[in-house]
Amino acid sequence: MKIITQSSTPKFPFYLHLGYVSASERTPEYFVAGMAAFIVMTVFFLVLKAIMKAVKAVGPMFEVELNRRGNRLFDAGKYGEALECFDKAIARNPHYADSYFNKGHTLVKMSMKNEALEAFNRYLSLAEDSGAIEAVKEIVASLSGAEPAERTGGTEPEGSQKN
Repeated sequence: MKIITQSSTPKFPFYLHLGYVSASERTPEYFVAGMAAFIVMTVFFLVLKAIMKAVKAVGPMFEVELNRRGNRLFDAGKYGEALECFDKAIARNPHYADSYFNKGHTLVKMSMKNEALEAFNRYLSLAEDSGAIEAVKEIVASLSGAEPAERTGGTEPEGSQKN
């Protein structure tokens, strides 16, 4: 039995050959080796399929991907589902500021003012981007009823989402 042989067609130069071998041509050891290789390959592909299924079931593992998914849902107007994604991202990494920023905007869209203020305040305690900080300070001021501070260039608009 040949494990790897060269094919006669140029389109497929190599192929795995585990097919029929005449008993008169080869000894039984070749048949056993071929069956063993076939079983090993079958088990390998079954395990690989199970792993791929498990990975798909778990879904996104990182807060950045959860934020992207939440942003897509936010853009589609599915605010409840977007909020779930941002909450999962926060649970995964409570120090990832963008999750709070996005959660705050989602809560504003859902008319949940107090929760939005909490999310934006948490963002302000974690954020390092000065332009976005100024924009969020204005949002917090407008939500809390205070007079918003004057804008200092480089800020993001109120409805923007961060990844």
